[in-house]
Amino acid sequence: MDHSDFDDILIILGLGKWNLLYYVTFGLHEFAVIGFLFAITYVAPNVHFSCDVSQVTEPVSVIEQCTYVISQNETYNVTTEELQEKCTSWIYNDTYFENTLTSEFNLVCDDSYLRPFFHTVLTIGGFLGSPINGYLSDRYGRKMLTLITSLIAIISVLLTTLATNFNIILVLRFFTGLTTIPTIDTGFTICMEVCEPRLRTSVGMLLGVPWAFGTMWWGALGYMIRDWRWLLRISTIPYYIYLALLLFVSESPRWLIVSGSHDLALKAIRRAGKWNKVTLPSDEELLTRMKSIQKSSRKQSITEEENGVIKSSLKSRILKNIKQAFVLFRTPELRRITILTYIVCVVSSLVYYGISFSALNFKLDPFMYMIVGGLMEIPACSLVVPIIVKTGMIPFTAGSFFICGINILILAFISSDIKWLTITLAMIGKFSISAAFQAVVLLITEVFPTEVRMRAMGTSSFFLTIGNITVPFITELLGSYHAWIPSVIFGIASLLAGIATMFLPETRNKHLFETVSQLEEDALRKKNRKGTENTKEAEALTMNEKPESNI
Repeated sequence: MDHSDFDDILIILGLGKWNLLYYVTFGLHEFAVIGFLFAITYVAPNVHFSCDVSQVTEPVSVIEQCTYVISQNETYNVTTEELQEKCTSWIYNDTYFENTLTSEFNLVCDDSYLRPFFHTVLTIGGFLGSPINGYLSDRYGRKMLTLITSLIAIISVLLTTLATNFNIILVLRFFTGLTTIPTIDTGFTICMEVCEPRLRTSVGMLLGVPWAFGTMWWGALGYMIRDWRWLLRISTIPYYIYLALLLFVSESPRWLIVSGSHDLALKAIRRAGKWNKVTLPSDEELLTRMKSIQKSSRKQSITEEENGVIKSSLKSRILKNIKQAFVLFRTPELRRITILTYIVCVVSSLVYYGISFSALNFKLDPFMYMIVGGLMEIPACSLVVPIIVKTGMIPFTAGSFFICGINILILAFISSDIKWLTITLAMIGKFSISAAFQAVVLLITEVFPTEVRMRAMGTSSFFLTIGNITVPFITELLGSYHAWIPSVIFGIASLLAGIATMFLPETRNKHLFETVSQLEEDALRKKNRKGTENTKEAEALTMNEKPESNI
């Protein structure tokens, strides 16, 4: 047993109340933040509206959504001049929503572009917050930073419900994204750091189940509360429970050991052993292991700094994230895998959020759509790993993209009046893209060599963000012109992602590459082998050809 590996201690601790507290706490966080992240669906939806001309004193001849035409009859020259005016007030359809940001701030016509920004500023905040969060959590601890960012997130949401200026709301949304989205990553990291190795894949996948239940909760809440301010306020209730549980969660023992806080780490491990009812080695032996782990970690950090992998300052870390992508393009096979992976990442995020936000484009009940969509994610999260073990990573992922693409494309060409068919196709698409999304996350960790794996994961998250940022402009703006446009975009994109996935290497039952040189050598061997096989086939065909006899 290698005493320099914290996994040895985790194996002794096993699975018990101590680990489950982490999983429940951060699973509840995922459940609670759905309303923050999916707020555009019920807070700033694309509500049907018409121009309100009740206050216009002149006779009106034509009324459109954004303009109306005034007819003025001038008797002295018997001519009629029609004047087009812009609407200044609107009547909103209240079939699904009573009070939204859309109706309260009139985010229609010339200001309709502001609705997508309500979601986009959230995503941009999350994108900028990720490297900052990573640096601060490594420096000051996982729990402390998580507690601070969680408090900022809940305060920004509550202030949003009190704001009366839309620009202030956008600023608050930015801070919500800046703190909420990185906290999801931090929570996942902590859960992995306290999980014994044999359970990490299963736990990692099952942590997506609370997200699915949170989606269902958001749909039910939206159905019961039709006022956007009260909807956001009530949606924060699970968040308070999460904050209460967070107070009982210990700091990550792994981080405490690496940072040199061995006494606190020992206290946390002893607490874990008591909760899990296991017998741990003596304090002296545990402290010896901790010193060995810290020493090993420092050596690795020094090596990485010398190789330019990590830097000590926040500025250097951000610059590193920008430069990481170029490293992944330095050799032919690595470059090919990187480009294909980035394509798949953009599409995964684009189509997942696109389908999630498309209820009104499909002319379906937005509340039932959200609930059923969440229900589809439960098997998508829990069955991915067992299926991949049987079918292989590439066939499963590509197949999921193809199934999603075909179903969403069909939606573009059928009548939305056939409700049962529309919801069936949409939910098959939601299940498929949810499964593909989960598989892509696993795929990124396997197709890249260990030498550049963390860099690939870091830059891939950037492309996942690009897909998320662009979604509302497709569903809200393009969808308002023609409801079928988003379906065509998402369907074609999903099919292209399926094709791109087919050109990625299969990883099932294969050793993962440690270095880029191993990856390139393997690709060269395959290329030479294929060339040799083609040559042999050509020679065999030539030998089998019989010359024509002259008669």
